[in-house]
Amino acid sequence: ELACRWVFLPEFDLPAPEDMRNDEEFPDEPINALHVYLVRGSGLPVMDRDLVGKGGSSDPLVVFTLAEETRNSKVKKKNLEPIWTEYFEFGVEGDLEAQSLDIVCDDWDLASGNDFMGKVSVPLGRLADRELDRRWYWLRGENGEDDRTRG
Repeated sequence: ELACRWVFLPEFDLPAPEDMRNDEEFPDEPINALHVYLVRGSGLPVMDRDLVGKGGSSDPLVVFTLAEETRNSKVKKKNLEPIWTEYFEFGVEGDLEAQSLDIVCDDWDLASGNDFMGKVSVPLGRLADRELDRRWYWLRGENGEDDRTRG
């Protein structure tokens, strides 16, 4: 037997930071910064298998790269459904249409080094309207292959 219904739970409502939702203060000036808000991940792959049993977990860490700048999220230990709610800022210049924000999700491992979980590249041209763009992205394999088992 199963009973279900839709409800609103405030702890699951993770709005973007206020300065990302408000109207831009200088809308007529050229773009020179990118704000990124890492909200959460879902369905991430198990990278650390339990020695006993069939389960496991991962310690996801997200690395953002734009041009020569890199930012790292905090590690979310033993979590396949991490919630980060972390804010990052990048300086930008030049032709934004030709640039992309590269995102790699790794499984953090102090002893043997991080293990690749997946990646995605976000073309900055889709942000040219200066509006908040919030969406889910599927992680891809190292060669860019679409593999929906990656989260």
